[in-house]
Amino acid sequence: FKVLGVNELAARLPSVLAAAATAALTFRLARRAAGLDAALAACLILSSTVLFFITAGAVLTDTVMVLGTTLSMAAFWLAVGEGGGRLWSRLFFVGLAVGLLAKGPVAAVLTLAPVSLWVLFKGKWGLVRRRIGWVEGAALMVLIAAPWYVAAQWKTPGFIEYFIVGEHWKRFTEAGWSGDLYGNPHVRTRGTIIAYWLGAVLPWTPVLAVLLVKRLRRGAGSMAEALGGERTLYLLLWAAAPVLFFLPARNILPTYVQPGLPAFAVLLAESWLARDEERPRASATLAALGLVVPLLFVTVLFSYYLPYKAPYKSQKTLVEHYEEVSAGSGARLDYLFDRPFSAQFYTRGRARRYDDADLVRGLSAAAVGDYFAVRSDRYRHLPERLRAGLEEEGVYGSYTLLRKTAGPGHRRPSAKARPGDM
Repeated sequence: FKVLGVNELAARLPSVLAAAATAALTFRLARRAAGLDAALAACLILSSTVLFFITAGAVLTDTVMVLGTTLSMAAFWLAVGEGGGRLWSRLFFVGLAVGLLAKGPVAAVLTLAPVSLWVLFKGKWGLVRRRIGWVEGAALMVLIAAPWYVAAQWKTPGFIEYFIVGEHWKRFTEAGWSGDLYGNPHVRTRGTIIAYWLGAVLPWTPVLAVLLVKRLRRGAGSMAEALGGERTLYLLLWAAAPVLFFLPARNILPTYVQPGLPAFAVLLAESWLARDEERPRASATLAALGLVVPLLFVTVLFSYYLPYKAPYKSQKTLVEHYEEVSAGSGARLDYLFDRPFSAQFYTRGRARRYDDADLVRGLSAAAVGDYFAVRSDRYRHLPERLRAGLEEEGVYGSYTLLRKTAGPGHRRPSAKARPGDM
């Protein structure tokens, strides 16, 4: 923001760069393990999956965490499975540090769980001890991540308890956990993560189904042979880790499956290209799918999502209208009940939030002419006595913009003594 200013490009740029770096790591891993064709195919598959394509331009920390987990998982295999040297051993811990900074301990769990299972199933602990410098690497990880945790706790007392206990325990063990300071509960039926995964890897879900059916038709021996390979098992555990970890959870989001997408892309690329011996046009079909899908995404984006769906996710048009009609008046814009991140961004953090406890106080203290935004479904259930002095300015996506038009005894104060500015 200091370099580019506070704007949409600057907000989205970290996700774009993290996605590009993740694709580059996927390419590096696939090329070292299976050759250039597999590397190109893996990048094509990864970049064209629905979830990866969308989150590459979204404002969220998940994309950076995925960069960290991908760096760790790729580095571990290149250090242990391919004998890549000490550099990759150190990068394994750098990736853990990146994940810890982006999303916390969950990044370490989604990395260490598949790695540990692979070591256990293949009996590779001796090799791992020789090729991974655990003491040196752990020290490097702590050196990178710990200062930021200490600084956050010092700047915001209670951060560690909220971040570790709240975000990493209560979020997944308490359905509808109400302690979330940065979002809303997303209560789903247990097992919904599987549906999220199937949707996340579109349009490649049917391709995966075809390959699985063909493998099953060859018999259990063929499936066991495929899973018996060290690299295949490693990639499979990596791809499945997020789904298995969040399987019993109810408070989940589709982005939770994203750490496994790079492994899925490499697995699918290798499996599909292996058909070249049987069907020489398999690679051409893969390339065609990979090129058509981004074009389809762009078409849907501009013809449907941006004009019809985006307003439901963004407060941009609402805030722009407020700024236009209130220019020079000093009128505030505050939010009732919920204040989405988008509102914080477009109002430069000036919009306050009034929850149930201080709703009456906030509406009473506001000056005539001040503005409020509220989810339309919640506005309809406001008591009539609270709605009486509010006038609808318009509906913007799922939010209604209101202007206070009445309030006995209220006068607009001077700019030096605005209510709540102290």
